[in-house]
Amino acid sequence: MKKEVEWDIDLGQTVRVYRNLINGLISVQHNIKGRGWILSGHCDNCVIVNVSFQVSEPGRQRVLLKRKRNVHAYATGRLISADPTDIYAPVKVGYDPYKYGFFFNKETGGKISKADCLIVRNNEVYARIAKEAHPVTEFKQIALDLFNLKGSENFALLCGAA
Repeated sequence: MKKEVEWDIDLGQTVRVYRNLINGLISVQHNIKGRGWILSGHCDNCVIVNVSFQVSEPGRQRVLLKRKRNVHAYATGRLISADPTDIYAPVKVGYDPYKYGFFFNKETGGKISKADCLIVRNNEVYARIAKEAHPVTEFKQIALDLFNLKGSENFALLCGAA
C-alpha cells in the first residue's frame, strides 16, 4: 500500500522527488528544519517548477561497485500541482548511473541540470528547459498565481508553454 502525497500540505512547498525503487512511483519528500527530508508520499503525476537535478557521486559509486541500486539522484523544486494535463514539456528525462553521472535528455543524451518545469505524467518524467536563465529567481509569486488561476490553459502559460 502506497502513502499518498498530502497535496494540501505540500503544494507550494519546496520538495525533493525521486523514483522509488520498491514501488516504481515518484516519492515526494519535504524538508523539515532540524529533521531533514521527510517522506510525504508517492504519486505518478505532479508538476514542479524551478527544478535542479542532483546526483550524489558517492551514492552512484556504491551502485557501480556493488551493482545494487540505491536512491542517490533527486530533482528538487517547488511543487505546484498534482495535475499535469495539457502542460507542454517536450524533453523526456532519464537517469542511468551505469551510463552517466547526471540526468539526461533521453532523446539526445545531453546533460540536464535545471528545468523551468518538471512534469511527471503517468510515472514518466518530462521537462521544459529554458534556453537561458529564467528572469524570475523566486517562484513564490508563480505558485500563488497558480492557486488563483483556473484551467489548464492558463496553467500551461504560467509554466512557459507557447
